[in-house]
Amino acid sequence: MKKALLLSLLFFCNNILSAQFENRLWMMGYGNYSGQGYGGFNIDFISNQPDTISIQRALDIGQGTSNICDKSGNFLFATNGAKIMDASNQIMSNGFGLTCLSDCDTSTDGNFVHQSNIIIPDPADSNKFYIFYTTNEDPFTFPEGAALYPAHLYYAVVDMSLNGGLGAVTLKNVVLLNQHLNIGKLSACKHANGRDWWLVLQKFNAPIYYSFLISPSGIQLISTLPCGMGGHFPGTTSFSPDGNHYLSYDFFQGLQVFSFDRCSGVLSPEAYVAYVDTPDLGFGASFSPNSRFIYTTTVSKIFQYDLWASNVAASKTLVGLWDGFYDGYPFGTQFFFTGLARDGKIYVVTGNGTHYLHRINQPDLAGSACDFQQRFVVVPTWYWRSIPNHPNYQLAEVQGSPCDTLTNINHDYVKLQIELFPNPVKQGHKLFIQFNKVGAESAKIEIIDQFGKIILSANTSSYSSLLEFQIPDISPGLYFVKMNTEKQSTYKPLIIL
Repeated sequence: MKKALLLSLLFFCNNILSAQFENRLWMMGYGNYSGQGYGGFNIDFISNQPDTISIQRALDIGQGTSNICDKSGNFLFATNGAKIMDASNQIMSNGFGLTCLSDCDTSTDGNFVHQSNIIIPDPADSNKFYIFYTTNEDPFTFPEGAALYPAHLYYAVVDMSLNGGLGAVTLKNVVLLNQHLNIGKLSACKHANGRDWWLVLQKFNAPIYYSFLISPSGIQLISTLPCGMGGHFPGTTSFSPDGNHYLSYDFFQGLQVFSFDRCSGVLSPEAYVAYVDTPDLGFGASFSPNSRFIYTTTVSKIFQYDLWASNVAASKTLVGLWDGFYDGYPFGTQFFFTGLARDGKIYVVTGNGTHYLHRINQPDLAGSACDFQQRFVVVPTWYWRSIPNHPNYQLAEVQGSPCDTLTNINHDYVKLQIELFPNPVKQGHKLFIQFNKVGAESAKIEIIDQFGKIILSANTSSYSSLLEFQIPDISPGLYFVKMNTEKQSTYKPLIIL
């Protein structure tokens, strides 16, 4: 029996999984100050559990950070808003001197503002990438105090074909927009054609949103749209994984939700939730992988909102309450920014320098079933709020969309593939399924027995390329994991012990 199972595995297994891993790494940590518990580390989302890896590098990383890998998961480069680091963990050729003024330390952590930069591939050249960034420049005074705000949107260009594949910066500090802008809050989303990109940002203290189109023709300002409520406080913006919604959240204006037209780049107000938790400030917000739920943070609380509810504001549910833990007084592990990672989980960083990240384990589920766990990840060094600003690099075209006119574009055909681990798996244990189905296309994964009976099934989200099943108490033997999309189907054998 065991020999037959082994032969079946050898016959069906394909060890090369053609996945897309642009958002594989979260690069975090302070500078490498010896003897003080500092240093850099990566959180690697290549498999079923986030793997923390200490690493020596030339780039210090604070709040304003972005990085990108190629589709195979090979690290390309990262930025902290002041410098750009290549795959050798050294400053890239010409990768210094990004415009970095107030709230930006050119010698250490870089830009201190969350979502102050973002990396977008050049649709015209697979070797080139745009880095869009802002820095706080001009002073303004308000009743609640004074601060500096961005006065320009800049961009740089990285060409990975140079310097032996390590890349070089060919343009930098190019002014794209000469307007006062909100602090940070740069977000991007794939165009409905699956090739181009939208970059969306907010005007300073006014209900105006700018939508830039990044296409093979270059960068164009397409829309300057009055919409929603204006603001001037730091916080978070984000597109839903399916690209149909956009949110803006901070402790002054609250939570604003918009529908987003991936053809035109136009936002339309969808829901509003006033901020009522002052003086408990809030900064972080993320969509669930299935784009149904929104999670927001205050310093001590995490709330869930349901976009399917008839009244989004009334759906507010408390799903997390800080337990008062300190990573050595006075460094409390309170809640700050959030991020949806490649594994389909939402991670919450702390507002102080600590060794912990919290996690929402099942963000697609309503209420307490989302399973928020404090201090889920323990990291090897101190870090400070440094979640990378990753757009959904894997989002696909909207099939049948009237704006998908790329009839002469050769879309690469990617064969559907899945990998199982562990395999064999024991009853009562978790099975993790990794797959290369990405984008908006719907898909279902099923575990079936040898007679075709469905034992377990689940739908995949448009963001994650990982799925987990809890194996029930069933008879040991040979089973199959089957995955279906609208266009393809594949399966692999699974041994349950």
